[in-house]
Amino acid sequence: LAKLTGNATYSDWATKSYQWSNGSGLVENYNVFQGTSVRDCEEIDHSQWTDNAGTYIIGAAYMYNVTDGSSIWKSTLDGLLNKTLTTFFPDGIAKELCEATGCPDSQHIAKGILIRNLVDTMSITPYTSSVILPVVRTTAVAAAKACDENRCAFEWNWKETNSSNDLENDLSALQAVQALLSEQNFQAKAGSGDVSGGIAKPSGNVGNNLRTGLMSVIFGTMITVLL
Repeated sequence: LAKLTGNATYSDWATKSYQWSNGSGLVENYNVFQGTSVRDCEEIDHSQWTDNAGTYIIGAAYMYNVTDGSSIWKSTLDGLLNKTLTTFFPDGIAKELCEATGCPDSQHIAKGILIRNLVDTMSITPYTSSVILPVVRTTAVAAAKACDENRCAFEWNWKETNSSNDLENDLSALQAVQALLSEQNFQAKAGSGDVSGGIAKPSGNVGNNLRTGLMSVIFGTMITVLL
């Protein structure tokens, strides 16, 4: 909302929300945890999921863009991004921490949400493509290999497809594969910056890029449902 409306109130509340997340322990050392107790917000659920991390990353990317490259939001974005890539991309492939023991069905769409947010982050803050694109590429290949003629598996680092009948798995894999559709555009805008240094100029074409990405998601989702 801060990006789309230019209303400073939304920016102020985004800052307050992130500060509260840090103060409450919901975010600690750039690890994003699942939640807190409703009554007093003192009991932290320390489980970690890809979609939560992606939500904070895209939020920080928007704030970096809105504030014209604020050093505070750059360090926040870089910290969240580096921690997420370290935690959820072993061998460069997106993975939930619970995959070794089994994940709840409600989280089968989460990796797709993270990938979508990473793609949008590259559009909003092009300098991040230097570290995001490599894992997007390897994840896309792995996700495609995890699909058979009809369905896709939840886990993408297996040597066999292990497909299921969960639509969430199909949508998540679709997000990973179609993330490469705008790769050339990201590379052209990335410049020479990287996550550890340099500040990229915020993109002036965010609206067009997001609309293009949204249409890709909608079109791809329709195809998957029809299949």
